[in-house]
Amino acid sequence: MTMQGSAFLKRLAAGVTRYRLEDRDALLAFRRSIIEDARTRSTPEFFEWQFEQNLVARDASPQLWIYRKDGRIVGQQGGVPVELKVGDRRFRGSWAIDLHVESAFRLRGIGVALSETYVSGNDITMALGITDDARKAFLRAGWIDLGAVPLFVRPLRTGRMLGTRGHGALGKCAGFLADIPLRCVETAARAGLVLRSFRLQGIDRFDELADRIWERAAEHYPAICRRDRAHLNWRYADFPLEGTYRCFYLLRHETVVGLVVLRMGARHGVPAGYVVDYLCEPQWTTALFAACVQRFRQWGASAVYCLHDGPWVARSLRRLGFVRRESTTRLMFRPPTANGESKPVGKEVIALLSDSRNWFVTMGDSDADGAMTEGRAC
Repeated sequence: MTMQGSAFLKRLAAGVTRYRLEDRDALLAFRRSIIEDARTRSTPEFFEWQFEQNLVARDASPQLWIYRKDGRIVGQQGGVPVELKVGDRRFRGSWAIDLHVESAFRLRGIGVALSETYVSGNDITMALGITDDARKAFLRAGWIDLGAVPLFVRPLRTGRMLGTRGHGALGKCAGFLADIPLRCVETAARAGLVLRSFRLQGIDRFDELADRIWERAAEHYPAICRRDRAHLNWRYADFPLEGTYRCFYLLRHETVVGLVVLRMGARHGVPAGYVVDYLCEPQWTTALFAACVQRFRQWGASAVYCLHDGPWVARSLRRLGFVRRESTTRLMFRPPTANGESKPVGKEVIALLSDSRNWFVTMGDSDADGAMTEGRAC
């Protein structure tokens, strides 16, 4: 960046302010005018949940920045604060979300000024689902691109899926035949669950058992955002649209060995199941996903979707009949800028984070789940 460009950005950054309570009405009006899913994301209830109730917030102010022009809000940048475990160290992480600039003021550097102000307060900043235009801007700003997060699909009723895509009776017949080997795989997996005494137990809220799962499982994943009961309850049990998520523990011989969050929605016009989030030690992964497939079949889903990147998981999913599909959900991260607020990260940490195989990422990270389907609730 030239000296002139740097000075210009510095002048713009001077106009960026941290959100305050007195900004709420004006900001909600701005969000209603610019966010596509405004009916949900711009309600006071959703706003309070997203930005004010997250227990990881490091001070009284939500991770939300605004830019005004002539006294009127024309841009915003939000963040979801998390604790990021990298190896055996912990860092102040944040998922970048809701960067919006009014169309008349785009390409003037406002978005860059908002983003840079936000990034400067984090040790490591992350983003999921970046557009192609945003990716180019992020790369210029020093972000590291880790590629697309894999999307895995497990057909349950292939005939119904093909029927909605114009394949008619022939497609339904082909789908029925295609389901036969998948049902055989599922039957074997179900028998394994019974023999090994695995089952899902529904819960309303996560408790100290979730903390124990986190402590046991976290050491197996080089880069993962903290998933203890405080985070899980905020993210799922307290989500402002009641009934959106269904939370479970995975039990083996009555001992809790994992947790999972499921959701029913729609995709391509047919009922679809989503494995939104999960956590367990690697040896329980296959059993956990087998139990999820069984539960979604009971709920009438035509397919199960899982957006996920993590060590060892692909092998377990393939064993259960999941296939990998093209994904447009890109993962990027930004190392800390040179300022006095961030702790030293170190080259070894950056090297570890720069390999996508080290990351544990699900639909529950950032706000990736909101972009996946046509409908949220079952």
